[in-house]
Amino acid sequence: MARGSEEFSAFGLAGHHGAVQPMAHYHRHHEIELNLVVHGALEYLFGATAVTLPAGRLALFWGVLPHRAAQAEPGTQLHWLTIPLGMFLSWRLPAALTRQVLSGLPVCGQDATRAAIDGALFEQWQRDLRSGAPERFAIVQLEIEARLRRLALGIAPASAGRAGGGPAGERKIEQIARLIAERYAEPLRVSGLADAVGLHPHYAMQLFRKTFGMSLLEYLAQHRVAHAQRLLLTTDASVAAIGLDCGFGSASQFYAVFKRACGVAPGAYRAALAARG
Repeated sequence: MARGSEEFSAFGLAGHHGAVQPMAHYHRHHEIELNLVVHGALEYLFGATAVTLPAGRLALFWGVLPHRAAQAEPGTQLHWLTIPLGMFLSWRLPAALTRQVLSGLPVCGQDATRAAIDGALFEQWQRDLRSGAPERFAIVQLEIEARLRRLALGIAPASAGRAGGGPAGERKIEQIARLIAERYAEPLRVSGLADAVGLHPHYAMQLFRKTFGMSLLEYLAQHRVAHAQRLLLTTDASVAAIGLDCGFGSASQFYAVFKRACGVAPGAYRAALAARG
């Protein structure tokens, strides 16, 4: 995104368009982000991994993963849309797409022939969202869901640029982030994660916060909460069982962390979204 800071921002369902400016700091937010480069090309950094987004192809990723626009060709223009995580999960999109989005790097569309259609859609969504009309807001949700279902038909990881780029410390911190994405349901400890990449635990925690602008434990909690949201929406498992399945050590810990992140208890979250459907 063109804007950015180290703060944990919240945007809701919103669309924007503008020139891309490199970001000095990593940026993160709760929402799922959908990007379309209109002109030029954009390079994002997800930790130490560089991902190039070419013009005309959609890119979809989870904004809780610290990211920043590192480089852009002169004149690069970008459409971007933020989608609340609960809304995204409530659509029950194909599992392969949801799993990939929640696991790390962006999903990048492969069909550049849709660039003009997608550009027109983004412009329409932005107008409708600015109107404040409830019916237009509902239409935007339906159209975004349909577009993501089409995207899921041919998902592929976005191409990485400087594979393994960045300082050695950042690469090790990125390895820790990937371990968390893969093993969040396990009883992870900072000491074990640090040992896995050859860092002292205290240094790993300092470097993680310096690199991503959040603590390692906050990052782990965000992954667990997001996957708990998914299971609350897509399964009939009990709240307690879901908490344990997502790596929380006890029901009380799950309730406390989930409510702090989402504003409501897990059961109330499930009931509210079930009522909408």
